[in-house]
Amino acid sequence: MANICYGKINVLVPTKNKEEFLNLFYGTDKDGNYVGAEIDDFRDELEYIDLPNGITYIKGNISCRWSFESSSLNRDGYSDEKFLTFKEAFEKYDVEALNISAEEPGVGFIETISYDRESDELYHEVYDYVDMNAKEWWYEDYASEVESKSKKTDGGMER
Repeated sequence: MANICYGKINVLVPTKNKEEFLNLFYGTDKDGNYVGAEIDDFRDELEYIDLPNGITYIKGNISCRWSFESSSLNRDGYSDEKFLTFKEAFEKYDVEALNISAEEPGVGFIETISYDRESDELYHEVYDYVDMNAKEWWYEDYASEVESKSKKTDGGMER
């Protein structure tokens, strides 16, 4: 049985790309591309907030098999040309910012993946449950960065 990672997603993506970007996580996009972190559940529960600058803020609960890191940060174990790493998916769909914070209770780890188009940096951190302080801040600290970007109403993020 696969270990399941449960968590939250916060993403800013151009409104015109929101469905195809999410399709990567729930199967394939219109071109047959996919990411390894196939989300098992919760699509109907995601909240979509269309911002006036042509960006959609998507947030909600997610889950995937094993971990997001092992599924989509690099090509290890994936030789299929239709497989996209997170960074490739972010570039293809012009993602402005993303945060995934998740925990895998069976093995006992917490992971955070954050991306910001302005800096073009992809940040990933994993903590073992033995670091009890990590669990206290693992989600809110990073999700707040995407949340604050969603409140930006100038034309600077328009796509």
